Amino acid sequence: MKTSGRLQIRQSSATSRVVVIPGLTVLALILAPAVLRAADAPLVADTYTSGVNPTINFGGLVNLSVGNTTANNVALLKFDLSVLPSAPIARATLRVFVNKVGTAGAVDVLAVTSPWAEGTITGQFPATLGGAVATAIPVTTAGEYLTVDVTTLVQNQVFLSSFYPNNGFAIIVNASAPNTAIFLDSKENTSTSHPATLDITLAGPQGPQGQPGQTGLTGVTGPPGPQGPTGATGSPGAAGQIGAIGPVGPAGAQGPAGAQGAVGLQGAQGPPGPQGAAGLAGTPGLVWRGPWNPDPNFLYSANDAVSFNGSSYIALGSNSGEQPDINSQSWSLLASVGTAGATGAQGTQGAPGAAGSAGAQGPPGTQGVQGPAGPAGINFRGAWSASATYNVNDAVNFNGTSYVAAYPNGPNAEPDLPVFKYVWLVLASKGATGAIGPTGPQGVKGDTGATGAAGLTGPQGAQGAQGPAGATHVYTYRPDTSVDCSGDNCTMTGTFVPAGIYVLQAKVQVRNVGGTNPKTQVNCRIGDNSPGSYNWVSDSGTFITADFAAPNGDPIVNLFYAFPMLGTLTLPTTTYVDMNCSSSLVGGVFSVYYNLVMTQISALN
Repeated sequence: MKTSGRLQIRQSSATSRVVVIPGLTVLALILAPAVLRAADAPLVADTYTSGVNPTINFGGLVNLSVGNTTANNVALLKFDLSVLPSAPIARATLRVFVNKVGTAGAVDVLAVTSPWAEGTITGQFPATLGGAVATAIPVTTAGEYLTVDVTTLVQNQVFLSSFYPNNGFAIIVNASAPNTAIFLDSKENTSTSHPATLDITLAGPQGPQGQPGQTGLTGVTGPPGPQGPTGATGSPGAAGQIGAIGPVGPAGAQGPAGAQGAVGLQGAQGPPGPQGAAGLAGTPGLVWRGPWNPDPNFLYSANDAVSFNGSSYIALGSNSGEQPDINSQSWSLLASVGTAGATGAQGTQGAPGAAGSAGAQGPPGTQGVQGPAGPAGINFRGAWSASATYNVNDAVNFNGTSYVAAYPNGPNAEPDLPVFKYVWLVLASKGATGAIGPTGPQGVKGDTGATGAAGLTGPQGAQGAQGPAGATHVYTYRPDTSVDCSGDNCTMTGTFVPAGIYVLQAKVQVRNVGGTNPKTQVNCRIGDNSPGSYNWVSDSGTFITADFAAPNGDPIVNLFYAFPMLGTLTLPTTTYVDMNCSSSLVGGVFSVYYNLVMTQISALN
């Protein structure tokens, strides 16, 4: 019997009943006369968990899967025992309906020892199971009930709930039949409507009449039977009495027509005719199940209808996991998906909506933080001088063109020479000379006007142009001691320099320190330390070299002579940079002290 939140009581007479509850003293109930009453505890939760789909919850399915080989599915059932009246439990019987048998075998019923919820439990976090209630229950045929005596467990759950909390029952595959695969009806199955029940027999006097339960849902209206025969016509009612005839009066003028007399009383209702014979049972209708579910544990029955890829299908019999469009033995096409309709015509442009009113003026924003200081401005130095030295951002005028210094330089760093094109940057080129305009006619001398008022101070001039970007890297080589060159040449220590465009500035000091043939000339140049070659070509097309010669051709003896080397150089790749000094005169020892600065003005990737 299925219940919906209410307790159903049945009773019979008995003389005595003894209930044995494990862990309690035997209680003898002597009823004179005693009454046995039957009650059904409502099913409040049913689902199953799966080992092959551990993250899926199956609480809403119409069947409970048990076993199924590797899936090792476990069915869970829970009944509400709180609705039972306070009376000893004489017997408790669990009944489940076998909807389908995949592989015949046997099952066990166990107690569940941990709480669980139908809508959330999964195989990933399954319920814990306790001792067996019944074992090796054979299951061979679909469409039958399994009946299991669960009296002891229910007695414990009711009277010893602190030790045996009501977490329900579990149905699993018996170890002797591991390939068992069956499907039981759940309470969500409205097709066969055989949910699990828990029938309980209570001992003791009958309690007071309970409140009526809520009215169950109205069942589906069956097809109308054939029209029964028409009942017999009832007898007519008695006619009203005729009034007495009055005396004849004198003949007068024709009077108006009299009012309509009252209608006589309605005759009594005749007895109803006999009930017509029941009509034939109508053909079962379709049961719409929504989109097709590919889960092999989701069972479909005959006349179940589903949708798949835009078409609808009807089940020809029970099946699960069989795709409708390729299994014509299990599914029949109801309606194919229609072809796409033609695109409708473009609707007319709607009229523009009225402009909204302007929003209220927002509050003024907070004062912004002080911005960073702007770059240094240009320092105009007038006409360029060959003898002057210049710093970064110094500006000069030379031959009608103005320049700004990107690096410290001078003297003799003429702005328009190619070798200094990265040292001096053009600010404004000299413009072409305009044509001489015609002389205007001599105007008449006017009267001397009154002295005008002092004019307003002119507006602030525009900010000067942004100065060139500073150097990205500066490489400086300063050996701590001078290098003695005992042969015809020597190479100073260098380092690796990344690819880029560089401005070179070098200062070299040379003097003789010994030997039989003092040097009168020494050549120094920047090199890449390749064997036999120190020939780099600068951007100006010449070797970056410097010759050191003693005045009047005298030997370079104790000469503290410094000569600047200045130019630009492009390195296409990372290169080892050093300096080499040599002399074409054999014999003698000379010493070289040098300082080399390479400033990168542009990186090359």
